Amino acid sequence: DGIRHVKDAAPDGHTLLLFHVAFLTASAMGVIEFGPDQFVPVSETGGSCLLYAVKSDTPYQSLKEWIDAAKARPNTIRDATNIGAIPHFSSLMLSRAADMRLRYVQAGGGPARLAMVIGGHAEGSIFAVPEYQNFKASGIRALALLAPERDPVVPEVPTARELGLDVVSCVDNWWWMPRGTNPARVAAIADVLQKVMADPAVRSAISNRGQRPTFLRDAELTQKIDRTFSLIKETSATISR
Repeated sequence: DGIRHVKDAAPDGHTLLLFHVAFLTASAMGVIEFGPDQFVPVSETGGSCLLYAVKSDTPYQSLKEWIDAAKARPNTIRDATNIGAIPHFSSLMLSRAADMRLRYVQAGGGPARLAMVIGGHAEGSIFAVPEYQNFKASGIRALALLAPERDPVVPEVPTARELGLDVVSCVDNWWWMPRGTNPARVAAIADVLQKVMADPAVRSAISNRGQRPTFLRDAELTQKIDRTFSLIKETSATISR
């Protein structure tokens, strides 16, 4: 696959990987036998955060009501998910923070999770903001955004942090190069990507797709990836129990 191809490529500065947090979840779950230490992170160029949504006519009008129901009836509130993938990890993070237990129902990708919720086969699910924008007219309503701050695309949706739960889960676009690549080459590529991300037209195009035009590089990016991977590995232990 693409990840393995870049890992095994010569570190000559001519091979790049663009991938998001699913790389880290795959590593934590043992789907692949290597992790981010086999690569050099170059930069982050935008992405989107996730949110929790329920059917529009559900009795749960707020995140607190949903959490209270889940605590009152452990393992009965159904969450449409994709076991071992980003939606599953995000929901588990929220569940851990709220000290509740959901009943996870395998669905698959976004359209399949939407169908489960709309059809009444699950009470809620995790969606990315762009997905939610496309799906909400079908009859779903967001309870909380798992982002550092509110998103201008869905300004009416409060963050989990605002509601008392320190949970952030985003699908950011990360660029990588093979381990051992000359640092000067890594910096040169990061410089180019930084210039691209500073272009107003590029930032506008990213925003119009419902994503955030963020940019990170160097130590700030490495620290973010390390924190994210550590949290994912902690959460993966919850799945195996």
